[in-house]
Amino acid sequence: MNGYHVFGDEVLATAILDRLLYHCDVVSINGPSCRQKSRLAAIGRDTNVA
Repeated sequence: MNGYHVFGDEVLATAILDRLLYHCDVVSINGPSCRQKSRLAAIGRDTNVA
């Protein structure tokens, strides 16, 4: 999903993201998501209980 779908206007989304990220360092993290891994484990526990 990109900002266009959230704000409905590509120019507005670009302007907002530009201001938010102006003084930020963007860190790209590769590998499995810990949050997704935890959620999948929780789903597995829920289905084993039933």
